[in-house]
Amino acid sequence: MPVEHRLRGRFQFLRPLRELGARPAPVFRRIARKFHAVNRKHVAPDLHARWVCTPSLQFKCSFTAPVPHRPQPPVSPMRDVISPVLFHTCAGALALAVAAQSVPAQPEAWTDSSPHRVRWVAVQPGVTLEVLDWGGVGEPMVFLAGMGNTAHSFDRFAPRFRDAYHVYAVTRRGFGASSFPDSGYSSARRAQDIVTVLDSLGLQYAILVGHSVAGDELSAVASAYPARVRALVYLDAYSYGTDAPTEFPDDPPQSAPPVMTVAESASVQGLVRYWKRRFGFEPIEGEVRAVARLGPDGRVLALTKPTASGDVYKGTVRSAYARIRAPTLGIYARHYTVAQYFPAVATFDAENRRMAETFVAAQRKYEKRQIARFRAEVQHATVLEIPGANHYLHYSHPARVERTMRTFLQANLRRTSRPTTR
Repeated sequence: MPVEHRLRGRFQFLRPLRELGARPAPVFRRIARKFHAVNRKHVAPDLHARWVCTPSLQFKCSFTAPVPHRPQPPVSPMRDVISPVLFHTCAGALALAVAAQSVPAQPEAWTDSSPHRVRWVAVQPGVTLEVLDWGGVGEPMVFLAGMGNTAHSFDRFAPRFRDAYHVYAVTRRGFGASSFPDSGYSSARRAQDIVTVLDSLGLQYAILVGHSVAGDELSAVASAYPARVRALVYLDAYSYGTDAPTEFPDDPPQSAPPVMTVAESASVQGLVRYWKRRFGFEPIEGEVRAVARLGPDGRVLALTKPTASGDVYKGTVRSAYARIRAPTLGIYARHYTVAQYFPAVATFDAENRRMAETFVAAQRKYEKRQIARFRAEVQHATVLEIPGANHYLHYSHPARVERTMRTFLQANLRRTSRPTTR
């Protein structure tokens, strides 16, 4: 199973990932050994890393870095803990680079250019979610981000719909600027969070658009609160829980992410350049700032802040597609060739090409099975498959995704009545 790992705060330990997907300990130990081999190549050269897998199946990595002399205050060596989170769409481990202490950096003045205002919604005592409101005219449309992302991942895409819809996006608990409580990450609780947001915004119903793991939330809201859903759009979003594979072939070592350079780690603009080089599409600076861990001088300390990804993944369930009554659109990225998943496969040696072919064959099988179940069980389903698309469809194919969504919504909202709350 591909893995994404994330940085935790200094001297702070993550809760163990035991029981995550009921995966056996040998699988975790194998992943830990692989991570040690791969990630030692993906840290700044002046850092020393040590990876271990604890008996409680928690992955930990200690970093030690030289600290430049400063008169005061004294600074201790930097030590952080990294924990991987299973995430079916990331091809390989996410490269981590920590800024070299010797490179000068300055805080950056920055203003979010996306035309939204930020609202804060309390969904439980002590739990507040970030909600972005782009305004607009028409029925409400609410975007839900994928694993590891925030509402800012829609900063470019969501405003496209303001001429016909009033557009919002929500950052789920445990991510970005939203609260990070110790509990509340079950599918049912996250669905209730979304309904509470709708209540707070004065919305009787909404068109829900979810990317990746947000498919779990779309299905949960549509099943438990059908009167609150006008239509659903799944953006490369599948059914999780017991529908997720328990094990996946290893991705080839030669597909490891590129190392972040010292210059790229010196500023957010450098990190934006790295993301483009790493993922192959133009990132959104507001999202980069929302998810990256930055120092007070603007230097990149880690690609990701602490998140509740492990808790969310553990809280997912198999989608009850047959219970969905709202018009539903699924747009999926399909990988038919090895080069579509591993663009550099031509440079791989024979063993790495074999591993790439095995991985993509498993990925194709997984995609086919998931989409077939979606088609068969969702009563009012429309499906579009985009060959070779990136998992972030709204980044890589925004015009096609927008056109498909508009056509689908215009056709279906005209012939279906608005949901009513009894």
